[in-house]
This record gives sequence, C-alpha cells and structure tokens, in this order.
Amino acid sequence: MRHIVRAKLLVTTMLTVMISPSWAASDSGPSWDYKNQSWAQIKDSSTKPVPLNYPYATCGIGSSQSPVNITGTAATGRLNRPTPRYIPGTPLFLNKDHAVQVNTEEGYLGSVAIGNDVYPLIQFHFHAPSEHTINGKPYDAELHFVNIRRDGKAAVMTSLISVGAFNAEFQKILDNTPIVDGQTNAPGVRLNPNLLLPTNRRQFFTYAGSLTTPPCSEGINFYIFSQPITISAEQLAALKNLDNNNNRAIQPLNGRVVTSSKAGAMGQ
Repeated sequence: MRHIVRAKLLVTTMLTVMISPSWAASDSGPSWDYKNQSWAQIKDSSTKPVPLNYPYATCGIGSSQSPVNITGTAATGRLNRPTPRYIPGTPLFLNKDHAVQVNTEEGYLGSVAIGNDVYPLIQFHFHAPSEHTINGKPYDAELHFVNIRRDGKAAVMTSLISVGAFNAEFQKILDNTPIVDGQTNAPGVRLNPNLLLPTNRRQFFTYAGSLTTPPCSEGINFYIFSQPITISAEQLAALKNLDNNNNRAIQPLNGRVVTSSKAGAMGQ
C-alpha cells in the first residue's frame, strides 16, 4: 500500500509540473523574458534549501530543443496520425505574463489519439509570430494544443495561423481573455477546440522536441499541421495587443529528423 501511495504522489507531482503554466510561461522559477533568450544563464537567487543555480540550463545544453525550421527536405514516412477527440467545454481563460492561454475545465474528457496512445487535452496557448518556421518563413501566429497523459508523456499538436478569414471561435478567446497580465476569467462560455484545427489533418510534420519556454524540458513530441487556420487582421492585432513577440528563436536540429506524413505537404 505504501508503494501505491508513493506512486500516486509521483504521478501527481509529474502532472503538476507538466500541466503548470511552464508550457506557456514558467511561474515556478526565476523570471525570464523573450527579449533576452539566454535563459540557460539565468541564476536562481532564491533562498530555497538547495537552490538549483541554473534551473534553465537545458535551454542551452539540450540537444533536442524547440522550435525548429521545417524545410522541403523533411523525410517522409508512414506515421500514426494524430486524431483529435476534442469536445466543446467551458474553459478558463488566462492572460499569462508570456501568452494567452486557455485551460480545460476539471473533468474535461477531450483528448487526442496517436496510435494506441491517448493524451488528454490540458490547455492550449498562442505565440505571435509563429515559433516554427517553414523554409525560414514564420506564420502570423501559432497555436499549441498541450496534451498530457497521466504518466507525464506529452504530445503537442500545432495549428499554424495565417491572416485571412475571420475566426468566430477564436473571437471567443479574445472576448474572454482578461486584458491585465496575470488575471483569469471563467465566464462559462462554451468553446469548441476542434474549430481551431485545420480541416486537413492528414498532412503534418512531427519531430522530438522540447518546451519552447523555460525550463525547456525535452521529450515532447510535436505534431505540426501543414495547413494553417486563419484569423482576420483585426483579430491578429487584438492577439498581439495581449501578447506580442512571444516566440522563441529557432533551435538547431542536432541530427534530429523532421518527418512529413506526405511529400509536398507544406502550407497546403
């Protein structure tokens, strides 16, 4: 029984770390920003009994960091396609210090299936401009769907965002996200995450990466849909008014392979 309790505590701790805003902004460590991205050099000046002098060291010494540039030379292969099983919910809207974020409510049952693995959707957040680039060119924004299993294994589905047609579901996020940093809002508004995904979800890129914010933990599988979704120019301006230039610089592949589900899929 004691071993079972310890195991449950370990899983709870892992989920607390993984689900925390470190996916969009780290609240548990020393402050950081996007203007100076030398995060590995930030020291922990806290008075903890055993302070970790450089808590974000992985940001500098990690070999599988995100985001990356995706080129026309991406390998092709037979891949397990991410299959979203998202359902409408009444989420919590947050204006974090570093990103607009939407947390799913307690008991939310939406998930994504990848092969035999199922990952519950925990939260999603935005970066503007995009973090990943295609042949060196960024998109107007990028949306990360953060899906995490109880064992801590994570998969991030990504919708690239271009200026185009007005997006009614995205407007709900703009209308309900607090203007002031650090505030949250739970208005009971019904939101459907499926409407923030592209219609073509068969063409995508995947690779092994990391959190794109401190502590830059690795072991994150990214699935980036090649077809972007659209928001209007006015909606992009409103997003940037809440959080702008919150994108990490492109990281080296270091021998990693970005795999495409289909040749010639970029941007289609």
